[in-house]
Amino acid sequence: MSTAKRPVRRARKNKRIRNVLFAAVAFLLILTIGLLISKLKGDQEPEQTTQPSWPLQYEETVTKYSDRFHVPMYVIYATIRAESGFNPQAKSSVGAVGLMQVMPATYEWLCGRGHLNEEYQPEKLTEPDTNIRVGTYYLSWLYSVFGDWELVSAAYNAGHGKVKQWMNDPEVYIDGKLVNIPYDETRNYVKKVLSYEESYKKMYADRNWKDYNDTVIQQTDTSASSSASADAGGK
Repeated sequence: MSTAKRPVRRARKNKRIRNVLFAAVAFLLILTIGLLISKLKGDQEPEQTTQPSWPLQYEETVTKYSDRFHVPMYVIYATIRAESGFNPQAKSSVGAVGLMQVMPATYEWLCGRGHLNEEYQPEKLTEPDTNIRVGTYYLSWLYSVFGDWELVSAAYNAGHGKVKQWMNDPEVYIDGKLVNIPYDETRNYVKKVLSYEESYKKMYADRNWKDYNDTVIQQTDTSASSSASADAGGK
């Protein structure tokens, strides 16, 4: 073999090795970027555009208590989806129970005179009918206090006493809106529920769900301690 050809062949071999190494590095880089993008997408609420993604489970029960307590069905469904994802056995770390994540203390308060006026039976909170009835009544009561579903969502999560405090803070409550909610969880919760409400209204526009904004029932007891009803939705 000519000694003149050896450097040429060695150079070609080294070039092939470099090409293989480059291709391997490029593959790993693309794979890593793909995994990062996938993780970022997984951390976000996926865009849902089909009716199965926005279920109407317990429709008979939701319809019944929507009519009884004058709460729009899309508000009830958005709350259920945000709170429990339609799991009737859901229980939060702080003890909120069921489809609408009602706190037992809130349920006990709502059982009193001026509200549901019934026997306190916390074991029934996992029953869909009881949970939806109590949660929907509480939404209705909150609307009678605030007259705005965005404020209702904030109060459902953080407690109506806390929301009243925020409304007195000019840095938080601006032009009739909670602009700078101090609690990250409540701020994210309100955005989520409002987004879900819009999705339900869009997906089921043909059902002509009532808004009830002008006909919500007026409750009688608006002076109860905020600590007793501080949180229907678990934190």
